[in-house]
Amino acid sequence: MMEFYNKPSRVNWNITSIEGTIKTNIDSTHNITFVPKLNLAQKVPIGDGYFKTVYAQEQLETYLIISKKLSLYALYAYSSSTLFSKHLAIVEGTFLLTNGWNLTGGSKMYYWTKPIFSYTVGLEKYIGNYLITVKPYLAYMHSNCYGSINVGVRRYFKDPKNYIHACFFDGHSAEIVPHLDSEYLLGNNTWGCYMLWQQKLTSSFLLKTVASFRNEQYTNGMNRNIPGFTLGINYIF
Repeated sequence: MMEFYNKPSRVNWNITSIEGTIKTNIDSTHNITFVPKLNLAQKVPIGDGYFKTVYAQEQLETYLIISKKLSLYALYAYSSSTLFSKHLAIVEGTFLLTNGWNLTGGSKMYYWTKPIFSYTVGLEKYIGNYLITVKPYLAYMHSNCYGSINVGVRRYFKDPKNYIHACFFDGHSAEIVPHLDSEYLLGNNTWGCYMLWQQKLTSSFLLKTVASFRNEQYTNGMNRNIPGFTLGINYIF
């Protein structure tokens, strides 16, 4: 992902991520999936060497199927640099209701100099091969309460590993952001969208590609545009 803004200073952003996936079946119903990830960031003033300073953030995602009706998602990320938040943590559960409805709920926490929490209670609905997700968020920071919303539509194909997912978000802290400069920017308004396509190529290889765009409020009435593109190949053991 790259960011470009030229007032009050000219700076380029670059985020590179490397991740893997490890899935373990506990029994016929229960399984757990780990996704370790390394985020590398460069914030480069114009004229400086691009690899002069590289910042790092270590991240681990976990997906746990507890029963046929209940699943949990958790994320924790840590960085000793000042470019990432020091801590980022998320816990979210999904409970299957009836007639294709799911109830979701959870919280996420960013920590630079103090913890900032965001909460969500949302709904998911299966309609044929489509999954529609609506998640409103409420965050309290800087002595103010902020709202946001995240809406997603996913289309599954014959093989459930093959799908297209589109998402739109608007508000404050409507998504998982690993790379903001400071807790002040977390309270700024952001809108954006992304399109994810996952396709099984062979029995062992999986293609994953994402195109994204964020328009993020910065300072003094300025906004910065953040286009992103991801292309990855997963090897399935």
